[in-house]
Amino acid sequence: MMAGLSLADWLRALDDDALVALLRARPDLATPPPADSTVLATRAGIRASVARTCEDLDTFTLTVLEALLVLDADSAPVSVREVARLFAADATLTRVTGAVRALRTRAIVWGPDDAVSAVPAAREVAPQHPGGLGRSLPHLAGKDLTEVLSGLDEPERRLLTALAGDSPIGLTKDAAVVVPLDRARTPTQRLLAMGLLARRDNETVELPREVGMAVRGRRPLGTVQVKEPELTTIRRDPSVVDTTAAGEALELVRHVEGLLRLWSHEPAPVLRSGGLGVREVRRIGKTLDVDDTRAGLLVELVVGAGLAADSEGMEPEWVPTTLADGWLVSAPEQRWATLAAAWLELPRLPALIGTRDERDKAIGPLTDELRRPLAPRERRRVLETLSELPPGSSVPNADQVAALLAWRAPRRGGRLRDDVVRWTYTEAAALGVMALGAVSSATRSLLAEGPAMAAKRMADAMPEPLDHVLVQADLTGSRPGRWSRCWPPTWPWWPTSSRPAARRCTGSARRRSGGPSTPAGPPTSCTNCSAAGRGRRCPSR
Repeated sequence: MMAGLSLADWLRALDDDALVALLRARPDLATPPPADSTVLATRAGIRASVARTCEDLDTFTLTVLEALLVLDADSAPVSVREVARLFAADATLTRVTGAVRALRTRAIVWGPDDAVSAVPAAREVAPQHPGGLGRSLPHLAGKDLTEVLSGLDEPERRLLTALAGDSPIGLTKDAAVVVPLDRARTPTQRLLAMGLLARRDNETVELPREVGMAVRGRRPLGTVQVKEPELTTIRRDPSVVDTTAAGEALELVRHVEGLLRLWSHEPAPVLRSGGLGVREVRRIGKTLDVDDTRAGLLVELVVGAGLAADSEGMEPEWVPTTLADGWLVSAPEQRWATLAAAWLELPRLPALIGTRDERDKAIGPLTDELRRPLAPRERRRVLETLSELPPGSSVPNADQVAALLAWRAPRRGGRLRDDVVRWTYTEAAALGVMALGAVSSATRSLLAEGPAMAAKRMADAMPEPLDHVLVQADLTGSRPGRWSRCWPPTWPWWPTSSRPAARRCTGSARRRSGGPSTPAGPPTSCTNCSAAGRGRRCPSR
């Protein structure tokens, strides 16, 4: 029996597979390589290391860790069955044993199931009151409080029920002096006199652990989230998701190409404080016909992908790099894959553009305030969660995904955790990474196989390239697809949008009949284009 063994002795007895699993789960323990098991045990008990590894634990496993601390497993070994009794109304012994095994794999706890110990640092990284329970009082240990609680008046029971919620701490002026029971006038004074409340200072009382567990009854730890929240999905045709994402991908490629050409002819100045000015953002939006939010996203994406950079001259400007030359001559699907991979690994949050910093100044594109090193990890978590679902499964509600990720890793993300999920949804839809609330086949390949395979998947979803337009008898023209690489011609009246849509000659009138605009022009408009010297003749001639 290994009860009472130290963490170092327990680590020394592990086989190679268990040690490998530990170091994979907590790689910081191996840097630099530990000299022996004693050094490894010391590192495993450091508060910062324990806090770091707890970030990867789900809500139920963390609750089991709190239950171990409620039983003071950091002071003396306890059995898994004792822990399971605290979950009797919600979780089985098997489920609790699995959570303890996960904690043991990370060396947060050690020992066999009948004598589990927790590292002292676990109490430091756990909530101030594990399980929402207060400290234990020796005179209440082992005492049956059911009869005592049943004899209390309604005001006392109501006060104990309130303190048995999330926090056992209460503020009251009645804690200033503890009076005998016969002189007590308020519920707080009577409970203090009966020893059912503990006085911490002149204005603070604490509900003892034993009383809190008795008040909670069958659920000593309160309501426990044993299972992860379920996602409400909508079944969609995977081909529809892929083609919709392909349309957004083509639009993204067109906008990035337009931005590179704009900065090639008219570079944007770099602000003294770094970043891009509001005026330049609006100029980009006007040139590309997009709003400021998308313009900011495009700027961050172009620089993040290495297609543009600070010239670092006497008067620095944002200009295209040599990588942009290769990108511009690539196929559309390859361009998209480059941009999607850059966004996935972008250590910044473009969604913060336009918000206020701590000095109440607006945050602009390409500024240091947008930098968030953990942003790529959070984006990938969102997309990988959606990719776990069958192809075509849509989750329109981003809040459900946020709740699921919060259950899986409640200690991650910080105050922007849920916002990052919503922003990922918005940006992924704008970039063709997601469509209709689902990840596309190309995105699944991007996550699992990399940009090369993602480009092949996207090429399959994109419409066939065209080298012609359709011109009808009434001189309306439409392009039901995307241009081939050797097209379009340089006609000024035919914008090079990537989306299939109807286009019109210069000077023509736009008709609308409940659906997309149907452009049409007078018979002379085609001749006018050529006469103006703007390019080749219209194909309708």
